[in-house]
Amino acid sequence: MSVKGRTNYGFVSFFIIFTLVVLIISSFVLKINAGSPGDDALGILKASRSPALEREVLDIARASVARVILGETTELKLKSPDRIITGQLCKIQAGVFVTLIIDDKIRGCMGRIYPAESNLKDEIASAAGMAATMDTRYPPISAEEICKLDFCISIVGRIRRESPNIQVNPRLEGILVKACGLSGVILPGEAKTAAYQRGWALREAGIKSGVPYELYVFETERFGKTLPVRG
Repeated sequence: MSVKGRTNYGFVSFFIIFTLVVLIISSFVLKINAGSPGDDALGILKASRSPALEREVLDIARASVARVILGETTELKLKSPDRIITGQLCKIQAGVFVTLIIDDKIRGCMGRIYPAESNLKDEIASAAGMAATMDTRYPPISAEEICKLDFCISIVGRIRRESPNIQVNPRLEGILVKACGLSGVILPGEAKTAAYQRGWALREAGIKSGVPYELYVFETERFGKTLPVRG
């Protein structure tokens, strides 16, 4: 083989190896970016979280409860110029659960895994109103109780279907169980152990022992009061 031929062969080999290395690195980078928390609603909320945002979220929920219980129709009044109610909360869609708490005991909890409203502001308001009046496990919130309420707002995201045998971290991950048209949800931080979380969700759903079910795992960004823990 001539010197020129050997040179061309070496160049082609180098080019092929270089191309493969670039493709491998690019694939690795894409995998990292795909899991970046900034790509979803929870990531956006984490990045923009502030005391003002938390106050805004809680004020929306409280105003909604007052509206459905007292019949108030006035819009939420902003108390300081740094409130951003028309900012991030009106640009994001996500499921929400609102938990109403009095004296560290739950008085109502309602919401959705997947959003039904066009933005997070309306989703929070809707869930708060349902928690105050539609949770059949508790009597509706009375007018006298409104001023005693603490709120825990759980914004839902990163939902994935998993095997029913998977072990989750109940402090960081919530679960949804589904079977035969029945469903039950336990939020992150509500159960001490994964076993209690799973059994509790099945009981909430009314799914009997031995019945096959689907399991979905999700994360939340939480605002307000810490949830009471069971189990």
